[in-house]
Amino acid sequence: MRGLLSTILTRCCGGADFMQRVSSGPYRILIVDDSPSIHEDFRRVFESLPSLSALDTAEQGLFGDESSRRPRITFEVTSAYQGTEALTRVMEALQRKRPFGAAFVDMRMPPGWNGIETIRELWNVDPDLQVVLCTAYSDYQWDELLDRLGVTDRLLLLKKPFDRIEALLMGLALSEKREWITAARAHMARLEERVRERTAALQYQAETDRLTGLTNREVFLQLLQKRIETVRQRSGDSIDAVLFIDLDDFKIVNDTLGHAAGDELLRQVARRLRSNTRHDLRVSRPVCGRLGGDEFAVLLEELSGVEPAQHVAQRLLQVLQQPYDIFGRSVRVRASAGLAVVDDRCPDAAELVRRADVAMYEAKEEGKGRVLLFDEAMSQRLWRRVEVEQRLRVALQEQRFRLAYQPVVDLNNLHLTHYEALLRWPPGEDESPLPGEFLSVARQCGLIESIGNW
Repeated sequence: MRGLLSTILTRCCGGADFMQRVSSGPYRILIVDDSPSIHEDFRRVFESLPSLSALDTAEQGLFGDESSRRPRITFEVTSAYQGTEALTRVMEALQRKRPFGAAFVDMRMPPGWNGIETIRELWNVDPDLQVVLCTAYSDYQWDELLDRLGVTDRLLLLKKPFDRIEALLMGLALSEKREWITAARAHMARLEERVRERTAALQYQAETDRLTGLTNREVFLQLLQKRIETVRQRSGDSIDAVLFIDLDDFKIVNDTLGHAAGDELLRQVARRLRSNTRHDLRVSRPVCGRLGGDEFAVLLEELSGVEPAQHVAQRLLQVLQQPYDIFGRSVRVRASAGLAVVDDRCPDAAELVRRADVAMYEAKEEGKGRVLLFDEAMSQRLWRRVEVEQRLRVALQEQRFRLAYQPVVDLNNLHLTHYEALLRWPPGEDESPLPGEFLSVARQCGLIESIGNW
């Protein structure tokens, strides 16, 4: 019998390869039975295993040292004589983080819980506990047990009187199964954590501007839209506003120092925006974003009024004007900004950003390095400029301008000295812009040289 058990433990369970996969033990077995003699029988099964030394010696001679390095299988048997005592033992094992691998539970244990009631209670506190229900032929049929305990892979049936080898193999297999369940759950937890980490990384990449680490344009507009909807439902005197910032003459930095220097400048601008809005007590939960190129936006929430918003904007521009250390070279840039306040007339986030952009453009037109608050007249002026520029391009392409020659007379002797050529808008068009207007637009959009050549 001892030789047969040795062969079963080493061969039928997978040999050395199996032994390397399982814990070195001891496997914890719980015996739940009201009969002391049954406990003694189980202890002889699990605690009186044959020595494997003789077999190990033979295998070492045949196959080398590999077989001798497998762990020794041992069991630790705990007894409980009633279901309530078994429940206490299981709870104590869980608290010590040394759960039982398998429990052999008798069907009849008067005067307390029977086997089915005991199993239910044990599974309530330890759902992974593997159970062998020990029952005589006169007890419940298998179908009846499934009806009462449910269809599960945690339950096996051992008929009394039980075979020693059968009981041993059940205890070994179920204990190993419990360990694999625990290992699989831990592995799954690690995989889920890795998925969470990678998902968070992907989400960060999707929401963040890669160069500066600020919120990107798409997410900034989403956050702004949510904020607009919140403001519409809010009562009170506080305001929300968007600050649109554009660096003045950023192209000069790129052209003279290179694009790497330009990128570094943008990163440092982003850091200043982030740090200075975060620590400004006038701003609640600021959101900084890069909209593209050298354009940035800041969402200012719950300010007490327009004046504090303008103060925050002015202070940010002052911070951005301080020198930057770009690869050992001191660089100074200014910035212009436009401020737009969330109000009932603002339909969505895109329109609010457009308003702030219009105000920023007006600030540049007035000399750069300043912040202006949006008003509707700015939009009208901008649309007028766009219209004049388009008409200028068409007129230049179709050569529809005309020249007016104005004589210049010397007032001292009333002699004609020369003629002055004056550019005039094509005749026959309604609301023709005056020369002062369309020549100013021509200078701004870079058409003045082409018109001069014409």
